[in-house]
Amino acid sequence: MAGITLVSYWAAGAQNTVYVLLGDFVAFSIIALLAWKYGNGRKFTRLDYFCLIAAFIAIAVYIVSHDPLWVLRAMLVAEVLALVPTMLKSWEHPEEEIS
Repeated sequence: MAGITLVSYWAAGAQNTVYVLLGDFVAFSIIALLAWKYGNGRKFTRLDYFCLIAAFIAIAVYIVSHDPLWVLRAMLVAEVLALVPTMLKSWEHPEEEIS
């Protein structure tokens, strides 16, 4: 999702602030790859698929509208939705969290 937000920032003409999102994109990509490789092997739930669909909807908004502001709004909604599985996992399995 950080990549889509990065593209929308770039398309909106951001120059100085785009590097913050570039750093986010690199960091989140590394975390995603490590989680994929060393994750605990849980299967996707309906909520995970729902969040994934929200991200794809944000991509569709970008393809259809080419309006960076709408893409930013859609990505913010998708990112807030993506917090829900993380918070649920932390709530249901606190012993797996490293503090």
